[in-house]
Amino acid sequence: RDYGGVPIDDTVTLASLF
Repeated sequence: RDYGGVPIDDTVTLASLF
């Protein structure tokens, strides 16, 4: 998933959100 122009894993994204 592309987040803020930086490709990262969804698992990492969820962890960052929470």
